Amino acid sequence: WAQGLKPMLIVPLLSTIIIGLLMYFVIGVPIVWATDALTNFLHNLQGSGKFLFGSIIGGMAAFDFGGPVNKVASLFVDGLLLEGIQEPEAVKILASMVPPFGVTISWVLSKILRKPRYTQEEEDNIKIAFPMGICMITEGVIPLAAVDPLRVIFSCTVGAAIGGGLSMI
Repeated sequence: WAQGLKPMLIVPLLSTIIIGLLMYFVIGVPIVWATDALTNFLHNLQGSGKFLFGSIIGGMAAFDFGGPVNKVASLFVDGLLLEGIQEPEAVKILASMVPPFGVTISWVLSKILRKPRYTQEEEDNIKIAFPMGICMITEGVIPLAAVDPLRVIFSCTVGAAIGGGLSMI
């Protein structure tokens, strides 16, 4: 009588219940312990420890312009926000804005000093990257990083790390 229900209802229901119980009682317990330990560690950070933590989060948030490293930092910080630790969220926001703002500042300075550093196509990309940066969208810098990855990635990561560290302090 249940042959027709088996693939559509019974097997998915049973597998969901089994996996849910495993996640809650087996895998969830160590995750809760780790989260509590990390939360206590972050609450006890002071001075240089906060700067170092903010620098790491800031560097990760800007390193790959919205890629997987950025997403790891973002999800980690969002988890901390749920635990009531708000400072890293500010670091994430700040560090995601550093690359577009930094590139825009370098472009403005090159115009003021009359030393052209960018092609017309790169200037057009910067004009797009800046308003995206206001909205915390880092991906606008990717076309510039594709042209000169070492300097752009390094300078954006270092700038965001310093900004993140200062923000945490």
